[in-house]
Amino acid sequence: MLLGARTGRERFWDCYDELWRYSWKYFVDHEYGAWYRILTCDNRQIRRRKIARRQDRLSHDGHVLRSAERAFFAPNFTVKTMASEQTTFPQFVSAGDILTDMIRTDVSSWLSRPGGAGWNVARAVAQLGLPTACAGSLGTDNFSDDLWDVSVASGLDMRFMQRVERPPLLAIVHKTQPPTYYFMGENGADLAFEPSKLPQGWMERVKWAHFSCISLVRQPLGSTLAKLAAQLRDHGVKISFDPNYRNLMEHGYEPILRNMASLADLIKVSDEDLHKLFPGVPEADALAKIRAMNPQATVLVTRGSDEASLFVGDAVYKGRPPSVEVADTVGAGDASIGGLLYSLMARHGEWPDHLKFALTAGAAACRHSGGHSPTLAEVEELLG
Repeated sequence: MLLGARTGRERFWDCYDELWRYSWKYFVDHEYGAWYRILTCDNRQIRRRKIARRQDRLSHDGHVLRSAERAFFAPNFTVKTMASEQTTFPQFVSAGDILTDMIRTDVSSWLSRPGGAGWNVARAVAQLGLPTACAGSLGTDNFSDDLWDVSVASGLDMRFMQRVERPPLLAIVHKTQPPTYYFMGENGADLAFEPSKLPQGWMERVKWAHFSCISLVRQPLGSTLAKLAAQLRDHGVKISFDPNYRNLMEHGYEPILRNMASLADLIKVSDEDLHKLFPGVPEADALAKIRAMNPQATVLVTRGSDEASLFVGDAVYKGRPPSVEVADTVGAGDASIGGLLYSLMARHGEWPDHLKFALTAGAAACRHSGGHSPTLAEVEELLG
């Protein structure tokens, strides 16, 4: 597991999964519980004695895996001796938009920070407690290593993140007030993402998939992600879409916007997105244009600390984020949509309850600097 997490090589994860499948098949007594201590070379129990008490089981789990490891790497071991149980899969996948922000802090000083809207949403859902993956491709450089390490620490399923020998995608933020930026990543690692290399069978298990931001305009990745979204929808997966406007969308973005909106069950936009996507158009008219692209989609409109709106069919629900001491607003919108998706997947309630949870998650993110992803405990504390 450690080798898989550190290097990103699939063969280490394959070995790790095989060890667990073998242990589950042969070491666990599925009728009465607990572990068998020792097996013969043909996977039979030497005797029926097991590790029965809970405290003893906890102390001996490692011994069982080590026994499995010895069996797995034995000279006459074959895959046929292993179980065929299904591998677990994430309930939520955010696809694309993984990058490093290079933020100018002084005339000659810069701060690198792992980021990307899609990656932020994945971390938000994972931190709240659902099995989550961020699907995409990283390089083998130091920036990509940082992204990989934080992804592991956030609990993301790393089988969905690929690594290739290409340069990283960087967002160069040379001014913060107002934000002024450009992107570097010609022939970047993110463009090499291949959905065909993702774990077999994952589409049948995932509940929601999220798509957003600049990955949809960076070709050929944009076309790859649009095709993936359509395939997922055909598999019955619900689609979430957040345009999350950036300057790369200034020209030629409308066909992408229309296509992704038509696939989405949930669309999230901010008031700023609406002004940028439809310059010179009043917010209400811009929102009407978005809703006309897919009248069946639920639409969340956030307005910073002001009142947000959630449109569900003909119904409109309003809500305001709780008041907090703001340290940073970076990633607040990502935390909000992540909170809404988590609430829809994991919590019972009506639409006003889901909206309240989403806005509270966004507010919780603002209490910390650097694109913070709040835990469930942080959100529940604010909910009261």
